Amino acid sequence: MTFRGTTTLTAGRGNGEHAREGRISGYVLKVIRESAGLTQDRFAERLAVDVTTVQGWESGRRPLMAVSTGAYLSLRHALLRFGVRSQLLAQLDMALEADRFVGYVLSTKADKPAAADHPLASWVITRPFTDLVAWPFTAATPSGLEGAARATGRRGPVATAPSLLPDERALLHPYENRSRERRRRPGGRHDAPPAGALRGRVRRQ
Repeated sequence: MTFRGTTTLTAGRGNGEHAREGRISGYVLKVIRESAGLTQDRFAERLAVDVTTVQGWESGRRPLMAVSTGAYLSLRHALLRFGVRSQLLAQLDMALEADRFVGYVLSTKADKPAAADHPLASWVITRPFTDLVAWPFTAATPSGLEGAARATGRRGPVATAPSLLPDERALLHPYENRSRERRRRPGGRHDAPPAGALRGRVRRQ
């Protein structure tokens, strides 16, 4: 089975604003691929893309955030055809939001006042979302992904979580010191963690 619309799938590049917005969703995609028992080569073959494209997605060098909406939806549909559970696809959607959150923080000066486009101005920070954002720091697999990955012929040591560069980790700490999540928001979900929960998850590492 091949993937339709590969031109738009391979068009996104990890440069500019998107360069920081691919590592969490890329790692989630890796877990999803492994849950289907596919190697990178076999996954690329079934999607009719070059294996370097898959490698770029999973490493964050070619962020999923940079592909078109139509291409992303086509990828999701293909994953469903490969037998991937819808719950895992929901984790992938949330991981894109987590990458956007991290990308915003890393591209914003630490002393910049909160703005209308600040992620916390409209997002409800749920516990599953918190787990994804904290994953590069804690290396603790988010509950929605536990038990999903399985060996697919990998050799040697492999990463067990998305990674951030040392300077990126340092930039996130002062931001977490100023973060104020709300437990409840009118018309929104009410399972957000208490204030500072994300900061606490990060600081314990």
